[in-house]
Amino acid sequence: VNGTIDTMFDIAAKYPAIAELVDMGDSYHKIARVGKGWDLWVLKLTNRARPGGYDRKGIFFSMFGLHAREYAPPEIGTRMAEYVVQNYGRDADVTALLDNNELHLLLLANPDGREIAQDNRSAWWRKNTNFGPNADGRYCGNQFEDGGVDLNRNFDFMWGDDVGSSSDPCESDFRGSRAFSEPESRAVGDYAREIFPSSQFRSDPEGRSSIRRERNTDASVGLFVDVHAYGELVISPWGFIDERIPPQNYAAYRALSHKMCWFNGYKPSASGNKNFLYEVSGGGTDYTWGNLGVPSILFEVGTSFYPTCDKFLDKIYPRNLRALLYSASVSSRPLFIAKGPDVLELKLQPRRVGPRGEMTVTARVSDDKWSDDIRDAEGRVPSAGQRIEEVRLYVDEYPDYIDTNKNVRNNVPSSVIRMEKRRSSGTGGGSFFFSSSNEIAVAKVTASTLTRGRHMLCVAAVDAMGYVGSMKCEYFGVGCHPNDCGDGEEDGDGDGEDDECSALKKKFQCRKNEGCAWERLARPRGGVTRKKCVKANAAAAAAATATATRDRI
Repeated sequence: VNGTIDTMFDIAAKYPAIAELVDMGDSYHKIARVGKGWDLWVLKLTNRARPGGYDRKGIFFSMFGLHAREYAPPEIGTRMAEYVVQNYGRDADVTALLDNNELHLLLLANPDGREIAQDNRSAWWRKNTNFGPNADGRYCGNQFEDGGVDLNRNFDFMWGDDVGSSSDPCESDFRGSRAFSEPESRAVGDYAREIFPSSQFRSDPEGRSSIRRERNTDASVGLFVDVHAYGELVISPWGFIDERIPPQNYAAYRALSHKMCWFNGYKPSASGNKNFLYEVSGGGTDYTWGNLGVPSILFEVGTSFYPTCDKFLDKIYPRNLRALLYSASVSSRPLFIAKGPDVLELKLQPRRVGPRGEMTVTARVSDDKWSDDIRDAEGRVPSAGQRIEEVRLYVDEYPDYIDTNKNVRNNVPSSVIRMEKRRSSGTGGGSFFFSSSNEIAVAKVTASTLTRGRHMLCVAAVDAMGYVGSMKCEYFGVGCHPNDCGDGEEDGDGDGEDDECSALKKKFQCRKNEGCAWERLARPRGGVTRKKCVKANAAAAAAATATATRDRI
């Protein structure tokens, strides 16, 4: 617990331009003043210089460690956070992720229980540490072995159903004395209501007409992902009943879950599906989907509560990192974007061009690869296999998934380049007509209107049904290699320096009052840059200010 929270504070201190901590609430022990207790910290990751909120960015809320004995989820979330902040400004896809989305990571949803689970593995501790009575005033007589409340049975949706939870305080799925009786689950619900749009909230979430009504999933904003262990499943609603959600919503969830499964290699599961596990009443994902109208998914990672380090590092973490990064990247409209074609590969040749140079961009796109590779008994995902309608290229801007009006062809910004179908020779064919669901598109990008330095290029594709899929991005340089452009503050750590350069200060043996900077070399190698030592009083002052700020935190 201490290590995870320390890492969160370290990230927020080192990367203030893209990371901040939010105190979401308190654990049971802190409120009841039993033992130490903990704050419930959310690590929020986004490019804070770009306006946020659900009307401008995707909102991705992921919860880890709700069940204490599930060791892997909090470590997955922590390593994901480290990966994102360390690669912002270096990896174009990660940069696009934080420029366009807010990642809200609750890495320890049940810190009190986790303390017991990590100190006493043989306890197999699952619940929180509230040993109080149930609704009838009964306590668990064996409270220090079987007490506590199952937080994933305590949310205010279908709470109290004996199918999927228990009223017995000693049972592992004890639901508590009432809905949201526990501070941990209540804090999650309050926080979700704060960050997701209220226009999606349901006035009668538990009514049969509401449960069975089709929802406009194309317009649904935000994504909630609850990460558990174990079972190697990606689970869609419902949890409280083994009954399918309405057909169009079910198809949309199949599109999203199949693509998540393509990354982690798991099986898709849902109510009314042969992989359905068991009923869960009062569950977190049912609450966010049923009450708040937010698309919601539950991961069951790995094959045990206590995986070995080798298995975690070799399989569990890398596979689910990819699945979570994809999930976060489509969080603006997940059930819309998931039905669109994906950019599987993006090549830039060359990645460095002169001020009047030209670059060839090649994109391989597919409307079925990430869906059809995940087989289930229900056949092809309905939205997969559509003809590619258009492939769009963006330079130093992004597709607008929030304002779907801008996805309509007539409203696409004039700066967007339409890519052409590639000929067998590898060149553009002058044709914008694509005839299949798997295509290779090409385009030429000239640098004459671009400033010297590093630029970003992104590609997104549209299918014949009008669905715009996930984008893929790459950096390129005009007059310099994208890895050596020296664009200054790029990494979100707030120190005012380009760390690509500052990491080499020692190598260049810069003096104490000097820093690493860039200069343009004279022709015939014009456009190429090199590093050298220069006076850096301004940079040093900025670094000192950043250090003082971190000390206050």
